[in-house]
Amino acid sequence: ILSAFFSSLETAFFNLKSHSEVNKNVKELLKHPKKLLASLLTGNTIVNVGLGSIAATLSVSLHQNLQIYEKFKISLSMFLFTEVVIVTTLILIFGEVLPKTYAISKSESLANLAARPLKLTVKLFYPITFIFYKITSLIIKILPIKKEQIFDSEEELIMLAEVGEEEGTL
Repeated sequence: ILSAFFSSLETAFFNLKSHSEVNKNVKELLKHPKKLLASLLTGNTIVNVGLGSIAATLSVSLHQNLQIYEKFKISLSMFLFTEVVIVTTLILIFGEVLPKTYAISKSESLANLAARPLKLTVKLFYPITFIFYKITSLIIKILPIKKEQIFDSEEELIMLAEVGEEEGTL
């Protein structure tokens, strides 16, 4: 459920348009998009890694307690591999694809509904998120990554407007 929460909100918030009708909490969260994204990704990663760890621990325990090897000749390695495939499939379907698909169609309502608990979550994760944010910023400064420009020049913008006008789309 928490994985779906983080995944759906990532899509909902970053799918909002400038004309979307959103509440005060959504507007506040969107004032710092990098911080918001880092918090959502941190939360989702913690939840998914935690789920994988719990599933692996339970699998080892089940393998030993139910004597899986003795009864079915399935090694612990194969049992754990099967667990990873099952957990990964469940996370992808119920923690990523379905929540994000839903969020695309309900971005405004989902963002408005979840903004208050998300603000609390962002505050709780801030110490961890801050560290990841600073590391990422440092890497971006080191790597030759340029900020994306919508138009390279004023001429390009004028040319685009003229083409749009000629084709009747402007």
